[in-house]
Amino acid sequence: MDIRWGNFIWNSEKEKLVINARGITFKEAAMATTDPHAIRGSDELHYPDEERQWTLGVSPKNRLLLVISTEQEGPLTRIITAWEAGKEDKELYEKTIR
Repeated sequence: MDIRWGNFIWNSEKEKLVINARGITFKEAAMATTDPHAIRGSDELHYPDEERQWTLGVSPKNRLLLVISTEQEGPLTRIITAWEAGKEDKELYEKTIR
């Protein structure tokens, strides 16, 4: 079942898996994508047949998250998954906000 929150949408079952594995709700992930310092890129390497984007941003819980999403019809962004940023991602983020 899909959940819609603002301009975001996600699968509730997938969210449960991510909460259990990583402790991240998709609502928190969605908010991380609105970080004014967020870095974005295309995830063509892993998904060449589907337009997926990655966003590296800080959530309201002050966690740097890497969020994978795809644009849906209209103004919706589908959150696919999210995890806490690794060392290289943190270094990239810190370089861009200096």
